[in-house]
Amino acid sequence: MKKSCAVLVVLAGMILAALVAGCGPATSGECVDKAAAAAANGDWRGAFELTGRAVKLGPGNVDVLVFNAVAALRCGEAERAYKAASEAVNLAPGSFIAQYTLGKVCMETPEHKGEAMRALLNALKVRRDDRDTLVLLCNLGIEVASPNALSFLNMLKRDPEFAESAELYNQMALAYLRRNEIENARRALINAWRLGRDNVAINYNSGCFFDRYAKTAPVALKLYRNYMKLTQNAADEAAYRTEVAARIAALEGKR
Repeated sequence: MKKSCAVLVVLAGMILAALVAGCGPATSGECVDKAAAAAANGDWRGAFELTGRAVKLGPGNVDVLVFNAVAALRCGEAERAYKAASEAVNLAPGSFIAQYTLGKVCMETPEHKGEAMRALLNALKVRRDDRDTLVLLCNLGIEVASPNALSFLNMLKRDPEFAESAELYNQMALAYLRRNEIENARRALINAWRLGRDNVAINYNSGCFFDRYAKTAPVALKLYRNYMKLTQNAADEAAYRTEVAARIAALEGKR
């Protein structure tokens, strides 16, 4: 089983909305106001340049540094984003938005991904049960096979919005399998498929599970065929389709 699907896409405007007010000195504030307008129009390069100027005009402003990091990341300046977010955290280690932003920046920059977990856990200490932080921790936990992934997923499951989330159950199944808790993985996949029957990753994972772990060929075949139907025009699934087609042929040959 290889496929994971994101629990939730974190709202892009969450950080921006938290930063526009209270921008420091007037000249720095004017830069930030213009940067906010640029970002709202999709001009992240302009926002990056304006917030960079704001940082120089009003150094030491954590909110401006965070805004600069967000803008830098959005226009492909990963190292500049990391530098700004790290400076914000150094200035205010107890700031939720600084720690959250550093975690998000690190998640999206491979060379710093190893630092993401610590920053996001620091953010969670400031805002317990914060939804967006938990989403990132769940996704990261599954990606790096963290032993804490299941804890994050169970915390997120308590949120009413995720109580019936197919993607969350799919990720729980992956976490259970890594702990060799086969029956719990089976239950999670059944719930995932019940809630997301047309989800490509869930059909693939469920097919693999009933093929390799539960050894239930009829169920595996049904799920594999669903997967093939759902991905018949998906060029990016070519490698998986080849694998699944071979498994279908092997299972049919045993019947």
